[in-house]
Amino acid sequence: SEAGGHGAGLVDNHMQCFAGQVSALTPPEPWVTSNGSEANHLLNLPSLAAAIVRPSRLPSLTRFRELFDTHRRMQQVLKRQPTSASEYHQYRQMSGQFQMINNALRHGFRSPLKEPSGSSGEGGGGSGGIGAIGGYEFEYMPLLGECYGAFLCTGGCSSHTTRYWWELCPFDRATQAERKDGQPTLIGQWDGWKLGNLPSLVTPGVDLSAPRALWSFDGGEGCWDGPSRSATVELRCGLETELVAVEEDGKCTYSMLLLTPYACDVPFDEAEHKTLQAAAEEEAEANQAAAAREAAEANYEYG
Repeated sequence: SEAGGHGAGLVDNHMQCFAGQVSALTPPEPWVTSNGSEANHLLNLPSLAAAIVRPSRLPSLTRFRELFDTHRRMQQVLKRQPTSASEYHQYRQMSGQFQMINNALRHGFRSPLKEPSGSSGEGGGGSGGIGAIGGYEFEYMPLLGECYGAFLCTGGCSSHTTRYWWELCPFDRATQAERKDGQPTLIGQWDGWKLGNLPSLVTPGVDLSAPRALWSFDGGEGCWDGPSRSATVELRCGLETELVAVEEDGKCTYSMLLLTPYACDVPFDEAEHKTLQAAAEEEAEANQAAAAREAAEANYEYG
């Protein structure tokens, strides 16, 4: 799915449009509370986002299990070399899909600032990362397979700048194009989470006293007489998932701002915790059984 396009108005008035977003991943900006009514609305975002986030948690756990199984099956298929042109074409397609899935599973769907699996917290420790508030391992999984695009300018739109179509596909890639249907330029492939505490052009009021969990996209197309393109994505709480700002933070190095309800600090209630805990334990048992089957098959093959 694609977020609606954003024109020059959003960029020209960006301080009014996305400043002050609170986030479970990033310390709240100090000027969030400077305006009473706006601050109250922003600080209520987590409770409003709960209606979106909570229904997605159990399906995300199921989807993770399915993704893990798909990854395992693809791995087995890709061990066999293609023997014809059609098989080679299918092999290349599957290889690309496998790399994306493998990358997503390796880096994970949880902020590195959140408590790891099995740690204790307000919700208690839990299998599969179900524990402290916001510590759910698969909180961002609903964004996998989606793309969010917008027409945006870097540096503010004026007669001297050009709007481009920017598209961010979480856990996959980031691209730029002159038109929405134009040939995209690869900004970078998903390269995992990273921690940062440096200033950001897309979040000018961010608190620099604590680290922030960011998305990293690396290995994009090379710049003319410069480095390969790359991007860092700041995540902020919002009731819709949308790409709202892009700035060039050095030659062909970009900063992006993505609003999403999955960056909101949505707590787990007791009933939800019990349901997810039971599902996670079931998943752990299923994974152990699958691992045992694979080990038995390997022993049979090489025995």
